[in-house]
Amino acid sequence: MRSHHHTVIRATAVSSVLATALLLAGCAASPPASPSPAPTVTVTATATATPAPAAASPDDPLTALGAWTACSVLAQHEYVDQNAGSALAPFGGAQLPEKNPDGTFRAIVGITPPPGTSGGIIASCDIGGTVGAPTLKAFTLKDI
Repeated sequence: MRSHHHTVIRATAVSSVLATALLLAGCAASPPASPSPAPTVTVTATATATPAPAAASPDDPLTALGAWTACSVLAQHEYVDQNAGSALAPFGGAQLPEKNPDGTFRAIVGITPPPGTSGGIIASCDIGGTVGAPTLKAFTLKDI
């Protein structure tokens, strides 16, 4: 993203240009003034680069999205990889993991079962820790 800083024309300068134009146009008794060139307004822009976001440190606490991602990796390994035709439901943001009283997150990941299987499956994970060392407290696969 870039931000632009524009040169601002002061209201007094605009007012004086308008006042001069009105004075010249309002003199009915005097001969018409020769057309003067219209004032030129120049706007300059200076682009400023936005700094890149800092990379997460392995010591940073796990975020809600990080907990969902870790749970989805576990669900992929524990169910999807062993059941041909099944798939993880993508993260839609509608069900962001909730923080448990102990500071971990409860992440729920949807799984589409193999064709011909009715219902669905969820993986539920209680996960916390840091980005570099997530800690799994509970993992459950459940038919829904």
